[in-house]
Amino acid sequence: MLNTTPAFADFSMNLSSGSPTSQTVTAGQAASFSLSMAALGTFSGNVNVSCAIAPTATLGPTCSLSQSSVQVSGTTGQTITVTVGTTAPSTTGMLAPIGLPRSVPPCGWILICTVLIGFGGLALRSGKRAPILLTPVVLLAMVIWTSCGGTGSSSSSHNTQQGTPQGTYTATVTATSSALSHTLALKVIVQ
Repeated sequence: MLNTTPAFADFSMNLSSGSPTSQTVTAGQAASFSLSMAALGTFSGNVNVSCAIAPTATLGPTCSLSQSSVQVSGTTGQTITVTVGTTAPSTTGMLAPIGLPRSVPPCGWILICTVLIGFGGLALRSGKRAPILLTPVVLLAMVIWTSCGGTGSSSSSHNTQQGTPQGTYTATVTATSSALSHTLALKVIVQ
């Protein structure tokens, strides 16, 4: 007697024992899911796995797989880890540069002229004391210069980049081998 029943060949993709179908994370954290794949009937072959996130968003979650392809056959199952990553909000700051006056104010010109004339007069009277007097005169000129219009600012600018927007996202994992295809939806809630 001849058996005319065709051989059944397929594969299964399910959550591994203990792996939830939904996870809640805060922006910057990752959700991890464990999937198991197994042969059904006489199936033996390569299974390609991909992952897509919906809805799409600027700085939305990303989906990555521990393997994009697995060999499934016999009674030995294969495990794939699906990781859904999110982006944390970040703030970068920069102190504003300290600026010098764009133009010399009138009191600055008066100060410069007074110091130069005074120092020149001292240098002509006594050549020995001139180098000793130079340092305090220059320091005094710099202090008076900044009080007459030198600019300095302690303000800073901040650049805040939003992280992954709050909401519910679906990571759809698709496994295909030739004409066979299976999908599994995983839910990630970002708070």
